[in-house]
Amino acid sequence: MIQGMRDRLVTPLLLVVPLILAACANAPNAGSGDARTAVLDAFRRTADAGSAHATFELTADLQGRTIDISGTAEYQMDPSDPTSLRERVVLQIPPLTLGMTGGEVEVRVTDGPVLYVKAPMLETYLHVPTPWLKIDPSESGDGGSTGMGSMAGLADPSALLNMLDGAISAEQVGTDRIDGAEATHYQVTVDVARAMSSFVGLMPAAERQRIGPQLPTALAKLRSSGLDRIPFDVWVDADGYVKRTQVSIDLSGLAPQGQTQGGAPTLSMTFTFSDVGAPVEVEPPPADQVTDAADLTPSSASTSSMASSP
Repeated sequence: MIQGMRDRLVTPLLLVVPLILAACANAPNAGSGDARTAVLDAFRRTADAGSAHATFELTADLQGRTIDISGTAEYQMDPSDPTSLRERVVLQIPPLTLGMTGGEVEVRVTDGPVLYVKAPMLETYLHVPTPWLKIDPSESGDGGSTGMGSMAGLADPSALLNMLDGAISAEQVGTDRIDGAEATHYQVTVDVARAMSSFVGLMPAAERQRIGPQLPTALAKLRSSGLDRIPFDVWVDADGYVKRTQVSIDLSGLAPQGQTQGGAPTLSMTFTFSDVGAPVEVEPPPADQVTDAADLTPSSASTSSMASSP
């Protein structure tokens, strides 16, 4: 059960890191060619910058209920060494289910990377006696070959850019003002099925062998749900940095038949960027405020889960 909880805590970060690395981009030079080439060149220069700050908003409309999550993110990484990643993500999360505590969730990645999570639900569901939970992939029993152990390969900017190279198309559509500054507006479409295939190819061999057999089914599901191609928007400011990225996804194709009351389910995300290339400091929490996930026993987690059940 502890291992399963680790995987659930790790998964959001595996999604956030590539998004930040790929999206907070320097603007292309005027002579960089068509929009697709310009966007790819911009991503490449941002990866070379090695750091960024961002604010983000996520809104999910599900069966007539709106869920709003907001937060901030910052990272720093030597592009030549993906294991040097340092990242902090802070989320403001509402109560998502009956009995689940909402509030501020903070995630830090340091040291190779080691994951630290601070969340109000940790004490309730895992009986964690300290504010922070530490998850070290080297203690997972598989040498870090799964879960966070995949992050080093997935966070490699060059590999991610190669993944995007064959999976996007782009068009320049005009200019807008973002935070009072003029920004060039691009519309980009991602071939998700192609990107996902490349994404799996970036994983370590053990992880690839575990996930690879499931890929055809996942791709078929994407195509049948209409999510195999997703458009999003990018705004690039006059200083040569992406100022904002925005995506809105119609999830109707994933909803069980007859369960779209209250309108079509949608997921929208907006990232607004600043301080690309500026230094970022991310330190582990104080040792006396940290519990190692390896020290939690299945029995304590099970007891805590039973105690929190209605």
